[in-house]
Amino acid sequence: MISTMRTNRSVRLVLWLFVIPFQVQGGPHLFIKNQSHDFGLVAPESPLSHTFHLRNVGDSPLVVNEIATTCSCISTILGSTTVPSGATVPLAISLMSGNLARSARYQLMLRTNDPIPERGHLEISFQVLPQFTFSPQQIYLGDLLPCESAKRVIRLSYLRDSIGRTQVLNATSSNHDVQVVQDDFLQDLLNQVKINVIFSGRKEIGPIHEKVAITTTNNVQPSIVIPVEQRFSRDIDGERKSAEKA
Repeated sequence: MISTMRTNRSVRLVLWLFVIPFQVQGGPHLFIKNQSHDFGLVAPESPLSHTFHLRNVGDSPLVVNEIATTCSCISTILGSTTVPSGATVPLAISLMSGNLARSARYQLMLRTNDPIPERGHLEISFQVLPQFTFSPQQIYLGDLLPCESAKRVIRLSYLRDSIGRTQVLNATSSNHDVQVVQDDFLQDLLNQVKINVIFSGRKEIGPIHEKVAITTTNNVQPSIVIPVEQRFSRDIDGERKSAEKA
């Protein structure tokens, strides 16, 4: 008996959620099934488009007087400013994602003769991927013995579908304590540039504070600076002798 009562309640809930919105109601009544749309992760400078469907579930014509947006970058095309009772009209929107790596969220407000304004509130969102990424963002060569050398690698990766792929123009060190060598082979093969940071070692004891400066053709991030840190182990006789023999 209790199971039957729960089943009846579930049926009534389903009817209330899905059937009632489509019943004819007094006056103009705007119904939009999905009032938000997320484009997800998108590439820079990508065209984005989506269509909302405006349905009038009221018993008199629905009139769309204005479509306001929180960004002038959004273009809208409405199938008709008047939606008869029971009819559905498409609202197509379009915009460009832009070239900045960011999360974006915009609102659209449909001003209609529906007495409840919230029914005409729409939202779109997306996240723009960076045109390229690099790692690591800081290099630590480690605790080195005198005359000990070290090598680290910086990798710059590009989006395969990005427009105007970024190129590396130059890569240098600030104090020339390390050598910076670019590997051009990977640039065309994997949409990736490999930059080798090479420290040849030195006899003097003392920390090194270096910077690798990378100049690119990207207008959003034309230059990258990566700190390079290194320190020598303490001058212990056994370690020095081992290093000199090597």
